[in-house]
Amino acid sequence: MNTTREKQFIFKELKIVCDKHYIIIIDYNHKRLSIAASKKPDDNVLATLRFIASVSVCYDIWPKEKIDHYFNQKYEEIQEPETTYHANENEQLNTTSPAVDFVENLFKTAVRKRASDIHIEPTKQGIKIRLRVDGKLYYVPSPPLEINNEIIARVKILAKLNIAEKRLPQDGQMNWHFDGHNYSIRLSTVPTLYGEKLVLRILSTQLKYSIEQIGMRGNLLKNLKRNLLQPQGLILVTGPTGSGKTVTLYSALEYLNQSSRNISTIEDPIEIPLQGINQVQVNDKYGLNFADVLRALLRQDPDIVMIGEIRDEETAQIATRAAQTGHLVLSTLHTNCTFSAIERMSQLGVGKSQLSSCLKMVIAQRLVRKLCPHCKEKNHKQIQINESQVIKEWSSAGCELCFSGFMGRTAIYEYIENDSLTAIFNDEKNSVKNITTLFDSGLNLIESGETTLQELYSITGKVEVF
Repeated sequence: MNTTREKQFIFKELKIVCDKHYIIIIDYNHKRLSIAASKKPDDNVLATLRFIASVSVCYDIWPKEKIDHYFNQKYEEIQEPETTYHANENEQLNTTSPAVDFVENLFKTAVRKRASDIHIEPTKQGIKIRLRVDGKLYYVPSPPLEINNEIIARVKILAKLNIAEKRLPQDGQMNWHFDGHNYSIRLSTVPTLYGEKLVLRILSTQLKYSIEQIGMRGNLLKNLKRNLLQPQGLILVTGPTGSGKTVTLYSALEYLNQSSRNISTIEDPIEIPLQGINQVQVNDKYGLNFADVLRALLRQDPDIVMIGEIRDEETAQIATRAAQTGHLVLSTLHTNCTFSAIERMSQLGVGKSQLSSCLKMVIAQRLVRKLCPHCKEKNHKQIQINESQVIKEWSSAGCELCFSGFMGRTAIYEYIENDSLTAIFNDEKNSVKNITTLFDSGLNLIESGETTLQELYSITGKVEVF
């Protein structure tokens, strides 16, 4: 439940958003936020208000003259409704420090709103805070100016960083427990014009990763399982930062995780502890890089090695040789599609014949937002995708549970293996057929009511043609 201090912050932030968009707050209570505007507010504005208030939002259309009358007065002179929350200056907090209390409540808010990241950003007016939910950033109430520095220091202390060092980037990690769940929170700091910017990545350490539950279906799921059970070879997962590659690898490791196998990982950093798997974190500060750890692990009698990312030529060469000599190697690359992953390995010095002898499968992926199951509904309108394809789309207006019409994300995939890989290595790219592209994968989700065409276009850009 929100404390009185939190409620004060929330109302302040609601006023800031409403002022910016010429909107009047009529009423705000624990069930509903009522507003008035001269025309229907933009959907993004409504989503932002729902996100901040965590209640449903309803609006009235008032004549522009009436709106102008309110804004011609000082906004602060407008009496807030009796149902609006007010701060009590004599309120006794559970902690002795407002900064400690604020940070704890910020973490709780982030978890309740399903945020993956917290951004604490310094500005000329003080720090602003945004949460990344389903890939999008949303503002949340900012703290009082007088405790800004204490908040930065508190977060850095929790992550065991040097609070006196403000000129250089730092990275840290903390463990946090809330509502019966354990979370690993990674902190990254960088110096900016108005102070240190902090980004915290929130990861639940108790999630169970399963390749059946991350959006894989049909032939892709079947073929991945088959390739994972091969005694040796290389499987690559590719995509930009934040496309879910690490979750895919963790899910594959959970599928393989048996007492009869020796599984090791090389990560930077270790994101989620996996029971029964030997996880090693690289440390460039002390000269421990991916290549060094990989060499050491290959002397540890491994069956399966997961490399968080192939970044350099040395790591690419060692990984390829390991995949040729009795080890199953899983790794990621930062490329946009399956074909470019092969080109990237070539740029890293891995010859075509060398790669063709061990590469079993390449998977490219992206994350798309899923329509909220509580408020989505099927449209009657048909959408023409191309000359021969017409689909029906679902939509959602947004509710107090989802803020924006979307809730959670799922993956879309493209993959190549077997004959397709052989054709590519033989410079017969044009003969590669029947590949389900990222766009095709997304269309399947649209038809099943899981996402929208607009969301798919925002992720893939355009239809891919082979």
